[in-house]
Amino acid sequence: MTPPTATGGPRCPRCHRALAAWRLGHCIYCGETIPAELKAAFAEPEGLKWVERPDLPTDLSKKLEMMRIVGNETQAPRKTRVAWAVAAGVAFPLLIAIFYFAYVLLRRLSPVSSALVIIVGMGGLGYLIVSFLKAREKGLPNKFGR
Repeated sequence: MTPPTATGGPRCPRCHRALAAWRLGHCIYCGETIPAELKAAFAEPEGLKWVERPDLPTDLSKKLEMMRIVGNETQAPRKTRVAWAVAAGVAFPLLIAIFYFAYVLLRRLSPVSSALVIIVGMGGLGYLIVSFLKAREKGLPNKFGR
């Protein structure tokens, strides 16, 4: 069964769907190569034609250029990096202290559980390091909040 040609444009020889990507040499649905003579029978869609846009007024283009220059010099990313550095500087020693005290308390009761506390503490420290490094790269708050 062939779908009706409501659009009036060229259709894929294999799947009979309208060509969605006019400039590609193949159908994006089934991958069939589209013969050049098939497209030659139809005019290029209006949406793909070049549109001349009017020039911006000079005062507006100057303002946009100033916004581009001033926008690059803002200190907001630097402030967030400093905030993350402070948060990391507080979180790492705090986590190390908590797990050290847990290790000291459990060392006398059970050496196995104290070793488990050290392993869990190292995992938590590794997680914090990875999390802070990802947040620093993005410059955005991670799942811990702002």
